[in-house]
Amino acid sequence: MQPFAPERFLSSYPSAFTNPRVVMPRYFIDYEDGSESLRDEEGTYYPNLHDARDAAIAALPDIGREPPPADGRRAFAAYVRDEAGTVLCTVTLNMAAECHSERQRTSA
Repeated sequence: MQPFAPERFLSSYPSAFTNPRVVMPRYFIDYEDGSESLRDEEGTYYPNLHDARDAAIAALPDIGREPPPADGRRAFAAYVRDEAGTVLCTVTLNMAAECHSERQRTSA
């Protein structure tokens, strides 16, 4: 295994660290779970919109681990915004849990 070489790593990823003229955009990811919502007031710097979208996708399953309501259905959404507040990307996750009676399982 080669030792970590910061200069090689940094040269592969142009950023404000290696070039002060390159500025990563800041994105805000807001989350919604039915009546609950969480607005991102701080934002996070990502190299591009796809990386911000991927961060929103990665977070939704963790949010979905909360106990579901009695009907077993939940809908989650994440909205990726730019610094102007424009929604650039919407990510949704819909969950539904349905239980089947013992009689239905044995007749199938």
